[in-house]
Amino acid sequence: MLCQNCGIEAPTREVTYYQNIGALVMRFHKKFQGRVCKRCLHKLFFEYAGISAVAGWWGVISMIVNPFMILIDIFQYLTRLTMPPVPANAKFPQLTQMEIDRLEPETTAIFQRLNTGANLETVVTEIARRENVTPGQVILFLRQKLNQQAQGSAAPAPVLPKGPTRPSVLPLPVAAGIVIFCGVIAYAGWNQKALEMSFEPKIAKLSDLAGKSSFENRHVKITDGLALYPLSVFPPGRGHSRGKPQRKV
Repeated sequence: MLCQNCGIEAPTREVTYYQNIGALVMRFHKKFQGRVCKRCLHKLFFEYAGISAVAGWWGVISMIVNPFMILIDIFQYLTRLTMPPVPANAKFPQLTQMEIDRLEPETTAIFQRLNTGANLETVVTEIARRENVTPGQVILFLRQKLNQQAQGSAAPAPVLPKGPTRPSVLPLPVAAGIVIFCGVIAYAGWNQKALEMSFEPKIAKLSDLAGKSSFENRHVKITDGLALYPLSVFPPGRGHSRGKPQRKV
């Protein structure tokens, strides 16, 4: 069968990987599901689970969801390590006119079997053995028929069940930039909060001091932890009444 990630003809297994990138108030996630060779099994695991392990924790929802995604990736990876490796002579299949002529009479039978629920791998393997072609060439032939159907250049044929395709991948530099940007914002917010908390005790003390003062007409202004007293403040005493001089009798 064909690897749905790299396209090489080699033994494949069905696998599902998840990836999560947290961005504080939002998250980016994607999923890969398809049949892959053992070489792509390793590559996709480190790509999906590795990015999730590094950049999947930035956010409340991401902190809850990310561990489950990583565990699913690990389980999918470990349970498929026993699959056969990619053969040394594995190559990308090519469809020539000779293979097309051999497979053309089997077209209707192939689509009828697939539409009745037959397994794609089983059908492709049987046809390839009978017509002396490779399973990858059978897959390419069926894809060609579907393309002809979509373009209207051939009579309508039953639709071949489409295998999952790889979604668009977020480039690693973009993901790294998002993580760095979110880290800078988080650090700046934490630093500002710590700075405000460091001034709160000083402001509280000065406020208490101003509240217990016996000065008349007092005016206290708290600015960045400093108490500023105006020069017009006078303590009550002889010769003064509410800041005005008394007339002698």
